[in-house]
Amino acid sequence: MKKKLTAFLLTAAMLCSLMPMAAATSGPDDDTAAGGSDITALLNEVSGEGYTFTTRDQLPEGTEIIEPEITIGTGNKMSEPTQEIEPTERIKTYSAELPEQTERAEKAEYTTTKFSSYGAQLSNLVVQTSSKTYAVGKAMKKLYDAYRADVRKGANSQCLKDNSDSNMKRFAVTINLSGINSSNYEDLMGDMEWLTYLSLDYDTPEMFYSNGYMGISGTYSKTSVTIYFRPMYSAGFTTKSDRTTLNTQMENKVKELVNAAADYPRAYDKMMFFHDWLCENNSYNHDAVSSNNYVTSVSGAPWSCVGALLSSSNSSVKGPVCEGYSRAFQLLCQRAGITATVVTSDSGNHMWNNLRYGKYWTGVDVTWDDGSENSYNYDYFFQRVNNMSGHVMDDQNFVDWLEYPELSVVSDWKILPFYDVADAASSSSEFWGKPYIQYVYEQNYMSGLTCVNFGINTSLTRAQFAQILYSIAGKPEVTYINHFSDVPAGQWYTNAVVWADSNDIAHGVSDTRFGVNDAITREQLALMLYKYMGAPYVEEGYIDSFADADEVSDWALTAMNWAVRDGVMNGTNKNELQPTGKATRTATAVMISKVA
Repeated sequence: MKKKLTAFLLTAAMLCSLMPMAAATSGPDDDTAAGGSDITALLNEVSGEGYTFTTRDQLPEGTEIIEPEITIGTGNKMSEPTQEIEPTERIKTYSAELPEQTERAEKAEYTTTKFSSYGAQLSNLVVQTSSKTYAVGKAMKKLYDAYRADVRKGANSQCLKDNSDSNMKRFAVTINLSGINSSNYEDLMGDMEWLTYLSLDYDTPEMFYSNGYMGISGTYSKTSVTIYFRPMYSAGFTTKSDRTTLNTQMENKVKELVNAAADYPRAYDKMMFFHDWLCENNSYNHDAVSSNNYVTSVSGAPWSCVGALLSSSNSSVKGPVCEGYSRAFQLLCQRAGITATVVTSDSGNHMWNNLRYGKYWTGVDVTWDDGSENSYNYDYFFQRVNNMSGHVMDDQNFVDWLEYPELSVVSDWKILPFYDVADAASSSSEFWGKPYIQYVYEQNYMSGLTCVNFGINTSLTRAQFAQILYSIAGKPEVTYINHFSDVPAGQWYTNAVVWADSNDIAHGVSDTRFGVNDAITREQLALMLYKYMGAPYVEEGYIDSFADADEVSDWALTAMNWAVRDGVMNGTNKNELQPTGKATRTATAVMISKVA
């Protein structure tokens, strides 16, 4: 049975704590813990008197869903007399001690490998009264999108600059809820705003100045409600100058670390670099959880990404608890293109990370890996952290109408990290090119366009293919020759092009230009590969059965005959070679794997 908690009781419980939501658990033996939970906890919390939140998926077949009219924009959109909602603040905190070591749960229910974000789930929400069902989730998603787009503007964010009620009205969304008892409007508005805010908070670590702390705002008439909220500022973030300065420092540090991680092209190594840096440059802030009012009177930094990112270089920034570690790791991964989220436990009073690695989701807990001073481990790195001891996904957090990531162990870097390879799989089989991509990835012949995107349908450039062959050859030393105008010294492709040109593997598209950024054609690729293989003898005629054999350039005839004879290149389903067509990265992986 789904548990219910009225909005009234929820608000009362929250306001008793006088502290923003704060997850803080240093490790398995920590007995001073505070923690938060994710969106799956929230549906339980926001089902109030006279209405219930659920999802479209859980409705009985044939249920009529009312799609209310939604208006977006600044100002009062209502034609009827309106009333301001009573201003209140919602804050969420945990202060229970960490339980004794618990047994690992078998497997939590309602998991998915298709998780993307908490905000993405909002559109599916509906509100049920005794007689009607309203699709309020679309309005909540529009509100979420407006705030998230603003927060990600950084120093230009209105949320960072001024969280006044008058300024936040610019994000307002008005919903026609004719048929719902207007006496429930204030509770319903607060619940919709709270759920939207926490989805924003968990998805957007850049919002360091407001973690789990918001003000409810809005107006309502007899038939409509207008909702928006105020991200509230924790201690240390109360002035615009403080927020702007810390935002600049945060962005500079993130840029520095993401640039440093560029030395690690593989996703596995990149995330290990982020993990190690956070452990090496932080110590768990026990003082932050020993005080009942640290967040409001001292600093909110331990619960935000800036605590973990800046405390080692800015003495005025307090070091992190588990929320700080987790939000910093989330932000670094996101900026590197990796899909990452935060996850929390009620009974564990703790926050950690779930992240996507290729077709899998896996878990990382930097806080518990950061042991005593100057030491750390990988006990919670790329593991099934959810439901491990201290990380139990309680029933009240993960109810039966919302899902969270289903985790797998990622044992080493050889597991493909590429999202596009995973997404190209059908329900019954993997992407046809995966075995070839797996091979060239393991051999370090090809990496991705990014650490998590192989670029399966993206064309390859001439410089990129030269680099692939150069890597297969073991990257021998070369002496730079200023032969081509588009191959200056010191570029990532310079040595590869010089090597290919010097060894008669590839020459320029003209006497003075190599064509480094030109998409390589299938016949150009065949010729370069043929020459790399030592230009073996081949008779003519192997390409004659293809419909477009006469389109093969004279200079590529021998190479194309060789490629077809040795099975390096096959025709398309139209019995075509497409010699002048662009070679995709997947097709290149196939050809490389057949000869290297």
